[in-house]
Amino acid sequence: MVEIRLDSDTGIDDQDLYRVRQRFLSVNHDRLQRAYLVLSQHQQSVLRLLPLLLHLNHPLLPGYVSSRTPAGLSAYQPSADLVQYAQFFAPSFTYQASRANQAAQPLHGLFLMGSLGSVAYAEDSDMDFWLCHSAALTPTELQSLRKKCDLLQDWAASCGAKMSLFLIEPQQFARGQSSHRTLSIDDCGSTQHYLLLDEFYRTALWLAGRTLLWWLVPADEEHRYQDYCAILFAKRYVRDDEVIDLGGLAHIPSGEFISAGVWQLYKGIESPYKSLLKLLLLEVYATEQPQIECLSLSFKRAIYANQLNLDELDAYVMLYRRLEAYLLERHELGRLEVVRRCFYLKVGKRLTQGRLPGSSSWRRRLLEQLTDTWGWHLVLLSDLDRRPQWKVLQVQQERCVLVHELIYSYRCLTQLSQQRQAPQQVQPSRDLTVLWHRLYAAFAHTKDKIEYLDPGIAPDLSEPTLTFVRSTEYAFEQASWGVFRGRLDGQEWHAQTPLQRHQTLLSILVWAYLNGVIDDSTQLHCEASDSGLSVRELYAILSRLRRVLPLPLPAVTEDILLLRSYPVTVLLLVNLTGDPAPQCSPVYQNKISEPRAAFSGSGLTERTHLSIDQVVLNSWNELTVSQVSGEAAVQQSLTQLFNHCAEHNAELHVHMGCFSGAQPDLLVRRLEQLLAQAFTDSRVEAHRVSNKACTFYRVRRESLSV
Repeated sequence: MVEIRLDSDTGIDDQDLYRVRQRFLSVNHDRLQRAYLVLSQHQQSVLRLLPLLLHLNHPLLPGYVSSRTPAGLSAYQPSADLVQYAQFFAPSFTYQASRANQAAQPLHGLFLMGSLGSVAYAEDSDMDFWLCHSAALTPTELQSLRKKCDLLQDWAASCGAKMSLFLIEPQQFARGQSSHRTLSIDDCGSTQHYLLLDEFYRTALWLAGRTLLWWLVPADEEHRYQDYCAILFAKRYVRDDEVIDLGGLAHIPSGEFISAGVWQLYKGIESPYKSLLKLLLLEVYATEQPQIECLSLSFKRAIYANQLNLDELDAYVMLYRRLEAYLLERHELGRLEVVRRCFYLKVGKRLTQGRLPGSSSWRRRLLEQLTDTWGWHLVLLSDLDRRPQWKVLQVQQERCVLVHELIYSYRCLTQLSQQRQAPQQVQPSRDLTVLWHRLYAAFAHTKDKIEYLDPGIAPDLSEPTLTFVRSTEYAFEQASWGVFRGRLDGQEWHAQTPLQRHQTLLSILVWAYLNGVIDDSTQLHCEASDSGLSVRELYAILSRLRRVLPLPLPAVTEDILLLRSYPVTVLLLVNLTGDPAPQCSPVYQNKISEPRAAFSGSGLTERTHLSIDQVVLNSWNELTVSQVSGEAAVQQSLTQLFNHCAEHNAELHVHMGCFSGAQPDLLVRRLEQLLAQAFTDSRVEAHRVSNKACTFYRVRRESLSV
């Protein structure tokens, strides 16, 4: 069949319109069949029944709210097989067709957006549905419909399907407005309207109701989308009650690239492979400004040209092809190799695992074809397929590569956008402020901050056995600590690479705890006889961390991220790695035992060097570990913490413990005195006295004599 090109100047052939619509529907049908192949039986039930459940209100079926809840999908007629299938859930259910005409149906169309039906669909992926509805729905009707959608989401979850239903009013959406600030997990508020629409048009599966008007506008006519649509309606080739108009893609404002880039950087914290692919696509788009050939337009051109190869029309294959062409043209082969690794790991099919006899997977076949053209060898594939078993050293190396590429791509994107005066189009917004603060908390390297490894690289970093070693090597000016895999005795650690090294034990321990290197079954060992620290004390410190900072850390709200960070929890450990004072001296033992000695110049200040290791969790879930020595420095550090917290009128939880071999209770009491003095020296006391509703601090005394 020849390419279809509709030319309004010479007249539009309604047969051509019919043929192009049928092509879209044919590709849609084949994609949907591929989607069913990767879903479980229960997930298939959700996908099959959802249009019917939205089409009517029936008290025996899932999602029922009331008979007045908006229902009825335009031009929808369930098959007899589907009605019979619904009777498995409600045996007495019978279907009665609605007598309302098509134009009066309040629900205009149902679409499934995202990776389902593509090679990159993952079993744990959400199914994002767009339910387009009439603009005439009242607030009460919308509230009832929203409640029904929530009930259907709960029902889907009970079937093992993670589903989100988004309500879309087409006219409002086409104007760039939305009643919902966030439409999908890959959209940051209203700042990415056209980029979101681009993704929708190239990934959406039509399930029921009216079809998309965008299908009927050739890509070459996108620049005059509204005029072209007006001609279609004026000549009655299309009726209002047959199509849904979400708008055209003739132009993407430069400002969207910056906000989308920030969002993908943030999503890269948990999904680095997917985010890197999407961030690089934004870079490609930015280089093409102002004449951007969106992937959705390339998809539409292929349909009009009758190029209906389902593999090449796959949303993620099209994404890879565009990135490959871009990087080859720029001779950036290193970046291309990273993109290929990201694509392979995003797809998640392990090619080194033998397929089951008689099994056939179109995803595997497609991935095998791609990797063959890349010239990948078995060793590389085996290493990538072992990603679920990767441990800390591999994850750290991978994270370094991914973060470098994410930051590099974002810088290219911002430079290109700035050259086109994008900053003048980007207004400060709540969304961007929140995202920047999330990025700072995730990626910024600051003094004493504990690095958080990406959970999206490997699912389990735990080690069965760890050894903590204290040494004076590696060019440190003072003794340092390292943590090693396995149980190492004597000098065995010299031949091993440490998982992490730092000057303080607590920094190593908090890092291992935060990143899951230590779990409930991990055996700990210690090679640090000169520190005065025993394995028993190591477990006691870990136990205290678990009590004070239980994982996972609570989610940070957007309201909190709009503020500057402030401390919320502090753990203070006194003389953590042993008391350097001459504890064996009888004179010292007598002095430290005297009631006033612990608080006098002849007690702690002269005979004992007070050292505080402090773990601080702030409001952005950043963890810092630092060490302060000397009473003056300890008091100054505490005062700064209290002042910072008081600025935000927030509660501060302070936990204390002591592992000193001599009189731990007296050391804790001295620390409490320093805390009280810090209250006095800071602005905290004035706040607490003047206004009961203002800041208060909860101090927990916990003496840990082991």
